[in-house]
Amino acid sequence: MTKKTISLWRSAAEAMRRRMLKLSAALLLIGAALVGPAPGYAQAQTLNPSIADSDGYVPVYEVCIPEDPLLGGIGVGYFPLDDGFGGVEGVIFLNVCALESLGAGPNDIEYVIAHEMGHARGLEHSDDNNLMYPEYRITGI
Repeated sequence: MTKKTISLWRSAAEAMRRRMLKLSAALLLIGAALVGPAPGYAQAQTLNPSIADSDGYVPVYEVCIPEDPLLGGIGVGYFPLDDGFGGVEGVIFLNVCALESLGAGPNDIEYVIAHEMGHARGLEHSDDNNLMYPEYRITGI
């Protein structure tokens, strides 16, 4: 085997490993959604596979744009895009200028990114006051 062949084989093996990990995580989430809540726990989160990122790589782009109600007020959001091969390639835009003007601290930004990553996993907004609730009170911390 040549070095190029070995490199291609390793790339293919890594891609397969990532797909298996993603499939395992997806099956776990879907199973939890289908089984329903355990006694004493909140209802399972609504899962929408059509928006879930296919490869698990979700880049976060920092942008600086004026606040816009069409982009969630502050221009933060997860945007699922058709990859042309039956999958979804998602990206997250984080409007650092709007967050800064609102006084968001590092924990606030981490929370917002975690919320958007929930969308990247296929979770929709929740009526319960949890990570997927569509509103968040900036703490400045």
